Amino acid sequence: MGEEKGSTWYDTAYGSRSLDYYENPQDYWYAPLWDAILDNVSPTESIADFGCGVGQFAKMCELRDRYYARGVDFSKKAIEIARLMNSDKDFVVGDLHDPKTFDFDFDVAVFCEVMEHIEDDIGVLGHVSSGKKVIISLPTYDYKSHVRHIQKESELLRYNGILSYTKTELIHLHNGQKENGERDVYMIVGIKK
Repeated sequence: MGEEKGSTWYDTAYGSRSLDYYENPQDYWYAPLWDAILDNVSPTESIADFGCGVGQFAKMCELRDRYYARGVDFSKKAIEIARLMNSDKDFVVGDLHDPKTFDFDFDVAVFCEVMEHIEDDIGVLGHVSSGKKVIISLPTYDYKSHVRHIQKESELLRYNGILSYTKTELIHLHNGQKENGERDVYMIVGIKK
């Protein structure tokens, strides 16, 4: 298990890749997860993407005709790239530990591959207003910036005290660049209590 990293670590990570790496979200190995998330969002619901990274999910929202209200990330480099790739979308640098970051209008809070990087994930989730739909994804694999990953399905109950679950799903990802080429991610859909 790794440790929570600061924004500088992510600035370096995002800055080390060429922009073409981020261009087509349908070709990226997270595409099955993004599709699953968007299958749970109607075209009339607005999406807040917390921990948006470089805006690949925003591009997928556009391709799937979903309304992307705002992307938030604490990495200035990620936001810079997201704005380059999605000039018509709203992206801001923000700290998910700060309740003011969540003070805007949206219907669905998406935390796609974010909570495994945050020690106080329950506290962050607490900033989402009651009654909002929340979609979280959590990996089954470890990484140097992960503070947790799901090793058994019962660990998905982590958010049971703060979310009313409506759906959980295991999503299989394929990444030909990794040694084993296989990754699984759990998706949780629920309503904030």
